Amino acid sequence: MKKIQYKACPVCFNWDGPKIKILEEIEGIWRLYCEVCGCIFFNDTPKNLPMYDLQYNLHFFRPGDIKKAGIMAETISNTISLTHKDPYILEAGTGNGLTTFLLQVMGYHIVALDLDSALSAYLTKKLGICVYVDDFLKFTHHRPFDCIYSSHVIEHCADPHEFIKKAYDLLAPRGILFLETPNTEYFTQHGKRWHHFETRHPFEHLTLLSTRSIGFLLKSTPFVLKSVENLSDFQALRVIFEKPPNLCI
Repeated sequence: MKKIQYKACPVCFNWDGPKIKILEEIEGIWRLYCEVCGCIFFNDTPKNLPMYDLQYNLHFFRPGDIKKAGIMAETISNTISLTHKDPYILEAGTGNGLTTFLLQVMGYHIVALDLDSALSAYLTKKLGICVYVDDFLKFTHHRPFDCIYSSHVIEHCADPHEFIKKAYDLLAPRGILFLETPNTEYFTQHGKRWHHFETRHPFEHLTLLSTRSIGFLLKSTPFVLKSVENLSDFQALRVIFEKPPNLCI
């Protein structure tokens, strides 16, 4: 095996070579596993990155995706209704737009965010939802959100700490961050051909997380961890963070 250049884990910043394991090589880039926090990441930024455009997202109108959107909308509604009467919600990473559409039909004030202008126009026309075109890490808005939900998006980011910090900044006090993302704890059951590696583009999942990873991400902000749930059917995590209330002195 050729010698590779390691880099620190993007979640726990571990740089200890013996605790970083080589999983596979893809186009000269190495997929690595951090034994400290359970994160799976690449040792370098790939030059060949995927385009998350309209064509990419039209793939997600399969029966299973439509069913999952309904489950997601119900779960978000049940979660946010416990703490907020009339929440303002953001979906970060719109995908097929169906979760946003269903929450809108349920009466929620919700907007969505995506990188691709063609996808935004398509979903606005097809579903009648509001989709802003921007990079989540650069996005600003005229008012804070009471809930941000993001399903299978954070793993596409090279720096998950930046994602968590941005969500914190966009939320109002007591705001909820609702995440779903693959759980690398299932990786050990399936080996290197884990299905979250079998994406349509080899560099879709830049940073895959575990339950242990979530603890390290909490160090990015004062978020309070409300719950972590393993979704065995999807080999994924569902994580709910809460932004603390403003402190009065």
